[in-house]
Amino acid sequence: MTRHKTMTFMLAGLALPLMILAFHHAQTVSDGPQSIVWDQEACAECHMLISEQGFAAELQTTGGQTLDFDDPACLMTYVARQHPGVHAIYFHDSQSARWLRSDQASFVRSAQSPMGRALEAVSSSRPGALSYAEALREIEQAGPIEGK
Repeated sequence: MTRHKTMTFMLAGLALPLMILAFHHAQTVSDGPQSIVWDQEACAECHMLISEQGFAAELQTTGGQTLDFDDPACLMTYVARQHPGVHAIYFHDSQSARWLRSDQASFVRSAQSPMGRALEAVSSSRPGALSYAEALREIEQAGPIEGK
């Protein structure tokens, strides 16, 4: 066998495992929230650009998909309507640059949120604050956002 043919077989033998590895990597779930490209990335629910960092939210599915949202209510509306397999949910703390897991977040009334549902995520419980489950139930009961 010529040297050229040997190299071709070696490269072909490496290509398949590399393709499998790349596919597997694309399907694995993330550890922690992923970066959002502010003012350029659209909300997975309402399709508005995600620009107000204090209201951003992120859903990571068990299938490895990452979906970003411009408002906590958009994420909750999506979850209530689509019932995705949830690996993790993160909300941007409205009072800091931190991301909070859904089990660490509480929701308080906001004077204004991008979609007008008036919820913002905070890191600690406050009087009258809602848990993620309570806020999700409230969004489900409120129905679709006007104009959707």
